[in-house]
Amino acid sequence: MNIQEIITRMLHTRIAAIIAGLAMLLASCSSNTDWAEDYDIEWPLSTIESVSPLAAAPGATITITGKNLQHTYYIYIGTFACDILSKSESTVKAKVPEQLTEKSPISVYNLYRRTFVFDGGLFSPTRP
Repeated sequence: MNIQEIITRMLHTRIAAIIAGLAMLLASCSSNTDWAEDYDIEWPLSTIESVSPLAAAPGATITITGKNLQHTYYIYIGTFACDILSKSESTVKAKVPEQLTEKSPISVYNLYRRTFVFDGGLFSPTRP
């Protein structure tokens, strides 16, 4: 057996091993959805019921009331994140972002990656 035959045999062995590995991988990735239906978890959605005040100067504190707010990760006014000063199950106190210049929606993004947009009006930044 010469060196070329040994290399060819090794190459064929590796190709066969790769094909067998891929076949095992594909066989284990079946489209079984039974497990997903049994273990589907409905993560809580943080909701906003009211915002007070709905108009304030940048840097001012606003109070947001709603449900499941203890899970809040971000409060946004438009595209700007507010500094969260305190939070509980039903209340979040946040600081109006300094960059805010126009009326914008308020939304809450929670630890479970769920977003709720307040539909009770747009927040209006006031200027002195």
